[in-house]
This record gives sequence, C-alpha cells and structure tokens, in this order.
Amino acid sequence: MIESVVSSAQSRKSRNHVTTSTESIESRYGKGLQFHYSHPAAAALVFGVLLAAVPIGRADVAFVGLALIGIGLYLFMRESAKTIRWFATPMIAVFGWLAIVSGSGSMARWTPAVDVSAAARAQAAAVTVTGAPLKADVQLTGAQFLISNGAQQPWTNVTLSLTGSDRAIYTSRLDRIDAGGTVVVQLGRFTGGDGHPFRTATIRPESLRIAAQLGDQGGTYAVRLR
Repeated sequence: MIESVVSSAQSRKSRNHVTTSTESIESRYGKGLQFHYSHPAAAALVFGVLLAAVPIGRADVAFVGLALIGIGLYLFMRESAKTIRWFATPMIAVFGWLAIVSGSGSMARWTPAVDVSAAARAQAAAVTVTGAPLKADVQLTGAQFLISNGAQQPWTNVTLSLTGSDRAIYTSRLDRIDAGGTVVVQLGRFTGGDGHPFRTATIRPESLRIAAQLGDQGGTYAVRLR
C-alpha cells in the first residue's frame, strides 16, 4: 500500500516535471508551427504580392513588395517556434517573391531594353564626305564601334583613323566590309604612331575617319563624335 502511494506520487512528480519543462521550452522557443490569422497580416501579404507582381519596371517597388510579404508571413507565424519565425518565414518570403516577380514579368522590366540606334548612336556634330559615297553609319557603343557599309559595293583596304581627346591619332585596318554589312571594332584595337593602344580608361574618342576603296574609287567618311 505504502509502495503504491510512493509510486503514484513519484509518477505525478515526474509528469509535473515534464509538463514544467515542456512549458518552459514552449515559452522560450514557441509551439512549433502555429498559424494565427489577422487582418493586418493578410493586408500586408496581399499588398506585397500586388507590388511584386505589377510589371511597372521599378525594382524598388518590387522590393517593397518583398518586405510586405515577409511582414505578412511573420505576423501569420508569430506564435510559431523561433526557427520558423526567423528562418523558415524569410526563406519562404524570398522564394515566393522570386517566383512572383519572375512569373509575372515584373523582373524582366527592371532593366529596359537598350535602343542602340537611338541611345548609343555616335551623333555627328559634323560629317565630312569626300570621293566615292561610302554611305557609312557609325555607332559608338561603350568601348566599341559598330561600322556599317550602306553602299551597294564592298569597301576594301579600309583604314580607320580615330582621334582621341589627347589629340593623338590611332589607326586600325580592315581588309573588307561587305555591302550592307556591319563590323564591330573594339577601341583597344586602335594603336597610336608609337604602337601603344587606345586607352579607354583615360582617353575619350572625339572623331573617326574612314578611308576605303569603293570599286575603282576611293572615298572617305569623317564623323565628329559627341
């Protein structure tokens, strides 16, 4: 009888100890996955999804959407364990946001397409043409020229003379540019009289002169860049 009472007391003490330990753990770390609905959480999540999905071409708006999605998910999970609140929730927010901005086409509009012919064309402050009509078109795109032959015949024995902001002349030579063709010539391909290359880091291109044979005639096309 006494042994039964002692055993029962010890069992109750053990259960109380386990219950106390469990309550201590839950109070410190949370209760696992707990979903708690609230209107502010739902509003933040909805507005976040909308801002991320609208393809208006602004990354800052999409990132505000990411922040709202994260806040909404955190409010939904605020009674969950710490690992869920602080680690799982942000990961879900980021991956969900990436899926939204990719699937909606929002991300594709963050960097607008570059119109080379309008934005990167080497505008002519002055164009000088002599001899045969080469009908050249010159575009300066970053550290390279796009040179097009608009004539009905190919250019041969092509000499390109580039004047830099240091007033030196740098040259590059091509054997041929086909009629209607376009070639890419890197600025680093031009060399000065002493053999050193055009230095894009310190020198700015100011003008380009093209000299070429067009059939039996020679022609030149000079353009001042700006």
